[in-house]
Amino acid sequence: ARLGAGPEEENLKKIMSGAVFKKNLPRKELVNLMEKSHILCHPSTEEGFGIVLIESLAADTPYIALNIPAIKEITFNGKGGILAERNDIKAFSKAIFDLLKNKNLYNSKQLEGKALVNKYFWKNIAQETYEYYRRVANV
Repeated sequence: ARLGAGPEEENLKKIMSGAVFKKNLPRKELVNLMEKSHILCHPSTEEGFGIVLIESLAADTPYIALNIPAIKEITFNGKGGILAERNDIKAFSKAIFDLLKNKNLYNSKQLEGKALVNKYFWKNIAQETYEYYRRVANV
């Protein structure tokens, strides 16, 4: 299934006959789909934060995304998935194939993802913020 919406939605519908397009799903249904998925493919070239990648990793689903600054930053250079170079459709396709065919690679990306997701728990973020302010205030 293709989740979400974007400026290329109509073009994608034309070239992806038979694909199911879903958007504005209830949270529970979205999480359920992510948990059932083998891979999250995220070819966005203009991402501000990429929370969908963190959500995917929380669902134990590795991702494939483009190697753009925001994605690179939030994934700590591709932890939990594979980053393909922008405009390199062959590399993106190969990453899909590699994750589906190489169980060791897939399992290692799942483990990386679990470790990365822990960095984004609110409790951990709050603690890091508190420690930062303590350091800056010299308390």
